[in-house]
Amino acid sequence: MTTKAGVKLYLAQRWKDVEAELIVKGRYSTIKIHLEHWLEFIKRDTKLKELDRTDCEDYYLTRTKTKKTSQQVCLR
Repeated sequence: MTTKAGVKLYLAQRWKDVEAELIVKGRYSTIKIHLEHWLEFIKRDTKLKELDRTDCEDYYLTRTKTKKTSQQVCLR
């Protein structure tokens, strides 16, 4: 199974949580967006069984480097 297929199954399960009112739609959307970024990092066609524990170690660093940062305001 690929990471893309695994995420699809996971999101289907989390949608059931929305229907059961265990989580709100906004939380589901946040999960979906985070998983989209993760799929871009790990690659969609990667096989889940081929992932090692350390394959996602640089994910946080990668996300924080690519995030748009707000400009700092200079006070005089």
